[in-house]
Amino acid sequence: MQIKLNAHRFDKRNISQFLKESQTIKVELFTIFYVNDGNQNYAFICPKKISTITPTRNKIKRQLKESFLKLAPKIDPTYSIIIMANKKILHSTFKNIHDMLLLSLKKKNIINENS
Repeated sequence: MQIKLNAHRFDKRNISQFLKESQTIKVELFTIFYVNDGNQNYAFICPKKISTITPTRNKIKRQLKESFLKLAPKIDPTYSIIIMANKKILHSTFKNIHDMLLLSLKKKNIINENS
């Protein structure tokens, strides 16, 4: 099943509340905030402190989204997830981003191995 990210987008007013209440996974390239709330919402954040150049931030967000979409069929649909980029992601490859996301989600059992 293909996930349409537009249908599962967070409302901007809810993001700050979600970040306060969620559990976190911190890795070298990004931080994953997640809650098992029965909803299926996703967001990808690249703060201005990483880069003030807009195309660079957009590229990072596109890489995070594409990596996430490759894993989407295996992700448990009861989780809401926000992925926030860290500074070291600027010097990373897409493969490294994808592998780190996969391992992080497997570690917390957010990915179903049977799918």
